[in-house]
Amino acid sequence: MNVLIGEDEPTIAEVLEEAQTMSGHTCFRAADLKEAEEILGREPIEGITLDNLLPGGRGIFWLTRLSTLHPKLVNRTVVFTGARLSKFELDVAERFNVPVLEKPVDLPQLAETLAGLQKK
Repeated sequence: MNVLIGEDEPTIAEVLEEAQTMSGHTCFRAADLKEAEEILGREPIEGITLDNLLPGGRGIFWLTRLSTLHPKLVNRTVVFTGARLSKFELDVAERFNVPVLEKPVDLPQLAETLAGLQKK
């Protein structure tokens, strides 16, 4: 599966990319939401892992834009966060049926979540 990794911390992005590559995925990294949209415009992305706090906005709220630009990818997205989400953010994640994982990301859990999203 071609996976977009939205993560602005290079070390974390590298670990995520390595783990997903070992699981057989091809990865594309974006350090901010603008770059994520550029990659979505030129690459055949099939799944997204997205940090909730990225330059350009919150990943959870970007789901609304993603639902307009690439509606089929919304339910193939997983968001991770190092902070407690607000009730509104949780409501948005629930509305789009997007799993939210806590940081530090449990790599086996992420692999399992991506495998489940791949079936959608």
